[in-house]
Amino acid sequence: VISKLQNLCHMQCTGKELSSELSSEEKKEALQQAMSGKRVLLCLDDLWEEDHEAELNFADVSAGSKVLISTRMKALLDGGHQVEVGLPSASDSARMLLAAADADMSDGGGHHPSGVGEIVDLCGRLPLALGIAGRLAASLGLVGTEDWSGMIGVLKEELRESHSGGAEGGMIRASLRGLKGSETEQTSVRSLLLLFGLVPEDTHCP
Repeated sequence: VISKLQNLCHMQCTGKELSSELSSEEKKEALQQAMSGKRVLLCLDDLWEEDHEAELNFADVSAGSKVLISTRMKALLDGGHQVEVGLPSASDSARMLLAAADADMSDGGGHHPSGVGEIVDLCGRLPLALGIAGRLAASLGLVGTEDWSGMIGVLKEELRESHSGGAEGGMIRASLRGLKGSETEQTSVRSLLLLFGLVPEDTHCP
């Protein structure tokens, strides 16, 4: 994965791919040369390992370049200016929920279908959970109606404390309730989801 990202950085700076025959050190040197003297904003999203920053950060700060790193790991890197990004506001969360459902948000007065506020609270204002909840609302045929409270009971049941996995896990369970199709098709979808869950992140699946 690191090698692919290095290649992508080189492509964006030079328009050429890194040779696959280059060693790790040679790739680093080529990237340093490619970024030398260039003023760029380098964004490293969702960093988990401290070593990865050194493998991917070749921005020439002397040329005025800046590096923006996002991570869920507190104090992962030393130095730099750290900004903690909290949860979205309740109103932003409601907009995210409605956008995920592809609902009409042309009403500028802030009017939302009933139940939206409670759904947002049940999702903990977490963007991933809000996205899943929005798509569940769409699959349940709630878009275009004035009352979304019908899905609150489903969410409460799947998010109760006896379940593990947090809000996101509960939203996934709840979304499975909205599956369409025959019993055989629904069983196949559930099996496929479980199979995907067995595959580690960043693994190539033929």
